[in-house]
Amino acid sequence: MTALSAPTQLVYLQLVREAFGRRRNPVAMTLDRMQARTGLSRSTIHQALQRLAHPDVDIVNVVHPGGGKRAGLYELRPCSYQKLVHQQAKPLRTRRRPKLVDASDVRSIENLLAHLSEEDRADLQIVYESLQASERKSLEEEVRARFHDIGQNPDKTTFQQGLLFYLLKQRMYGRLRSKYPTLSSPSQ
Repeated sequence: MTALSAPTQLVYLQLVREAFGRRRNPVAMTLDRMQARTGLSRSTIHQALQRLAHPDVDIVNVVHPGGGKRAGLYELRPCSYQKLVHQQAKPLRTRRRPKLVDASDVRSIENLLAHLSEEDRADLQIVYESLQASERKSLEEEVRARFHDIGQNPDKTTFQQGLLFYLLKQRMYGRLRSKYPTLSSPSQ
């Protein structure tokens, strides 16, 4: 029924009320009476009745077409539409399984730092500790500002990883570029 337009559904609902609520099948109703009950125009009601009687839908049989003052005779066949819908129903497409992503392919700070060799991590820590206090403080402020720019308030571990990553990209980039070709270019 959802494939039908709203006015068509409204006309069908009114015919169902008459046929099953008042036990009058076939339903005898004038277009004026249908217009008063549904609030639709005559042309819209006429189009809806044609759609309901169309062979694709075929849930209303127009025994005798009515007019404004002359009652039309409409026979309801509610089961035929359901049978037609189930016959023409296309099988639902199943979702594909999501691709498994290798953790080594993910370009995150944690993975990049985890894939550094012990020697490179030790060198990175030495470079950080060899910075002067003012230089280290300005570097920490810059990293903290970058986190705040993206709306994050990192914990101590995340901040330390971000700091090491920033230091890696700024200070050790040239030496590590040949070792780690997937390392992206340093941010300017």
